[in-house]
Amino acid sequence: MAGPLRHAPLTLVSIDLETAPDPQAMDMLANTSRNVAVHRISAAAWLVMAEGQGGEWRVEELDSLGTPTEEFDILLALNRVLRIVADRGGELVTYNGQRHDLPIIRGRATRNWMFELDGLFPPSPITHVDVMRAAGLGAGDWPKLREACAGLGFTCDPDQDPVGGGRKLIPRRRKAEVDAVATMILRLHGLAAERRDARTLAGGWSALAEHITHHAAARPHLLQLSTSPDLEAAANQYRIR
Repeated sequence: MAGPLRHAPLTLVSIDLETAPDPQAMDMLANTSRNVAVHRISAAAWLVMAEGQGGEWRVEELDSLGTPTEEFDILLALNRVLRIVADRGGELVTYNGQRHDLPIIRGRATRNWMFELDGLFPPSPITHVDVMRAAGLGAGDWPKLREACAGLGFTCDPDQDPVGGGRKLIPRRRKAEVDAVATMILRLHGLAAERRDARTLAGGWSALAEHITHHAAARPHLLQLSTSPDLEAAANQYRIR
């Protein structure tokens, strides 16, 4: 990627949560509620990407936790990841995180009395980009994640297993990972538009694709997110891959 950066390098952290009814809360309500307020975190995935001074991107982390890992330990992992956003002045990236992921994190951290953890309860606001709100035509017309991805020419199906390698992770972890990666790709599209620089998308997605391909044996469900005709054309144009 030739040429100087016209912007400060950035760290992006994408997260996705999956939830399930909290048995204790459901017992209190005689199992009559379907509201997410009585759910606990059953899986969480995160993707950390950092941009270098020359505009190159690298994947620092792509991982997840889920049942049977205790919710307390999942929240500890999220606390660490959210600290990365705060410490580096980066961006937290979600899909519908304003209405779902962040309220769930705060609610479940409160339930677990984890008030002292400043990733879960930051002393100062962190930068949060909810890409769902940029993907629709307006309030009430926000697309589902799969729809937003399809509109930009790629798929995000958690049940894909293109190499027939078997499903290495429980379904909720697979879905969380697919959604976290897809959300990151959507953000790279948006960031490229904000910067008016296609190299942001081409370089970021190429680095992510390389990481996914390298770890394909463990995470075949992510291979669908490692290629598209648009990505291949852009990578060739900018001689990235």
